Amino acid sequence: MKDALLTALRFPFFCASRCEMLRFNAEWRYFVCGIVATWIVGLGRWWDDGGANLFQKLGLGSVVYVFVLAFFLWITLLPMRPNDWSYPRVLVCVTFTALPGIVYAIPVERMMTSAVAARVNLGFLAFVAGWRVALLMFFARRLGKLTWPRTLVGSLFPLVFVVTLVSATVKLNMSLLRDMAGIKNFNDEQLVVEAAANVVSEVSNPLFLPLMIAYVTLAIISLYRAKRVTTPRESERSV
Repeated sequence: MKDALLTALRFPFFCASRCEMLRFNAEWRYFVCGIVATWIVGLGRWWDDGGANLFQKLGLGSVVYVFVLAFFLWITLLPMRPNDWSYPRVLVCVTFTALPGIVYAIPVERMMTSAVAARVNLGFLAFVAGWRVALLMFFARRLGKLTWPRTLVGSLFPLVFVVTLVSATVKLNMSLLRDMAGIKNFNDEQLVVEAAANVVSEVSNPLFLPLMIAYVTLAIISLYRAKRVTTPRESERSV
């Protein structure tokens, strides 16, 4: 357990070796350390939020979330043909990225006005998201032995896709509340979230199409190269 705990502490700082990553799906200790870290950070994320439900307060939402996110990342990077790529390894990787989220436990709502607190929390979100994206690239590059183009495109495209979808949903919901429900007086937090969604859309929307084209292109090239490697081997076996 000591080795797994040290890896869990080293990984967020880009220090884990490939040998350690290969053990992610072979030794249950790594999974346990990752899930416990995710649960603790999940508790810190909601402990001072009066609007959180019991499921969130207990940190269980974060635990469930990592299973879904890991599957999404595993399946979307799979076309890049990374080496030794498996769902259990990606799952442990995602749980090991929980540590940066400890900043969410800072009770900024109790230190400043709601509008300022909302901006600070969005800043925390951007900081943690950037750190975690960098860790995903580190993992895909070191474990999967991907080239930098495949690492960048394979990591960024699914994330830009999700961000674009979420920001579009936020903008749509705010628009429906204004136009159809007739709600005009939004609170400070809602206005900050709407402004953030607009900024994110301005960044993510221009990136979406180029990244999608690059993603499909690299996936096709990777598949073609894999077939070229497989076909000679099959021919040798038949002979």
